[in-house]
Amino acid sequence: MDIHQFRDFINTYHADFVRRHYANVNGKNYWACICSAMDWLTEAGNALPEFKIRVEGTEAGWIDLYGYISCIDVIMEATEQLHRCIFERGGKSGTLMFKVKSIFTKPTEFSGLSDRDYFKELRAGFGAHPVNLHDSKTPSTKGHKAKRFACWVLSSARGQTMDEFDFSVMLYSNLRGIDDTRLGVKLTELDEFCRQYQKHLEAIVTEIKRQYSLFAEECRKSPIEISDDPTVQWKILTREANDRAPGMCDPDISVIFSVHPIHTKNRRLLLTYQTTVCSLMRKMLVVFPKMNDQSLRALYEKAHRIMYPPYPRVKGLPYSIGKLLENTLPYSVLKSEIETFFGNQIDFSSLHSDMERRVLIQAALFSLSKKRPPKPRPTASSTISAHALPSKRRSSKGKL
Repeated sequence: MDIHQFRDFINTYHADFVRRHYANVNGKNYWACICSAMDWLTEAGNALPEFKIRVEGTEAGWIDLYGYISCIDVIMEATEQLHRCIFERGGKSGTLMFKVKSIFTKPTEFSGLSDRDYFKELRAGFGAHPVNLHDSKTPSTKGHKAKRFACWVLSSARGQTMDEFDFSVMLYSNLRGIDDTRLGVKLTELDEFCRQYQKHLEAIVTEIKRQYSLFAEECRKSPIEISDDPTVQWKILTREANDRAPGMCDPDISVIFSVHPIHTKNRRLLLTYQTTVCSLMRKMLVVFPKMNDQSLRALYEKAHRIMYPPYPRVKGLPYSIGKLLENTLPYSVLKSEIETFFGNQIDFSSLHSDMERRVLIQAALFSLSKKRPPKPRPTASSTISAHALPSKRRSSKGKL
């Protein structure tokens, strides 16, 4: 699994579940860390092939190797952060420690190091801070702390070395009488080291699915309160939607049931819309307890079509309707255009408040939407979630 597949999974798995599930873990926002890790995995994953080509060339220099190692370092640390966030949330160890310790061919002086620690030595010696290396193997003498300094990078492709490594550096000691040592690396071993972290994304996905299964099972066991008052019932269902199925739309529908039109035409139009909303609530009471992903996605789309019916494609009209429903312009400014279009459906002369006008226009919009040819259905994530993950060049923290 590559980072793009992983990002798609996070973006589409049960709508908003991942974002909501990790946004507050004992007071910490793990979602912020997950977004950052995915962004840098994307950047490093995109840059890695280019550095791979350059570092394998006969003219490869130290900056090409350092760029390649730095990409792997980002992949390693970002994957470890993802692991920490996801596995700690599931009550498991947040430390990612691969048991394999024999990927790298290590010089004798570094033979006791794990692959991860040896990789950090490679990163330091080949460009991170080559003129200021710690030497933990050599004891200090006369109060002088042991340090090492690397020479420039030697390449076997350019005939500068005859050993088994593709690249190497000599490490000089700051202490007198201490022999030089060699730090070397094979590109095939770097590739293998990187692949174990990239492959670990599959284990992270499996853990997220496991946590969702436990979450869904808990929701199935939790009953949903039922009320005869549609406004109260909607508030209950909105709370349940936020708890069980993050991503569900949650507008305040109390106004839909609080207005009482005088004109028969208006009462009939509103009653039809109220009946549709009540039918939606009954559907929620059936779907929510089952926690079936396909049914939830279909419910999201249905709820969005009812609560946010599309505007007519008439020049200028969507702007006017939007300003009216948002209550950002006086009705007198919009009156002529709106009443001309909705005159056959709504009796405006009997309406005496902007609240009544907004409710009746919303009901009329939904009535009109049912008469239009159906459009291609968008995906659940683009329709419902206000936090869909961005394209690979945009920050996922900037939200979704």
